[in-house]
Amino acid sequence: MRDIESIKKIFDENLEEGDIKFEMASVNKVVELEVYVDRVLEELGCPEALVTDESQIYDFCDVFYEAEDIEKVIEDLEKTLGVRIEDGCEKIVDIAKKLREKEKNDI
Repeated sequence: MRDIESIKKIFDENLEEGDIKFEMASVNKVVELEVYVDRVLEELGCPEALVTDESQIYDFCDVFYEAEDIEKVIEDLEKTLGVRIEDGCEKIVDIAKKLREKEKNDI
């Protein structure tokens, strides 16, 4: 997962006064669940992606996969991660929470 502060620095250095305004959603849950978020991103094939507490599976499927492949991507994620994913609208942090719970229960 890309460091949030480095992303903010890039924007600060490259945006001039009057350019677009950039406001990022919270990353509190992402930081708390970082190890699990990283696993989800790795399985999605985008380990360096910028993720916030509002990021959804579809946010990455739309960029990295064809529309007709999204259901297969979600199915593969479920098999690989061993957790149920409701749909592409499910947030990355919610999947990360499921991974954490699964790990606790497997111990």
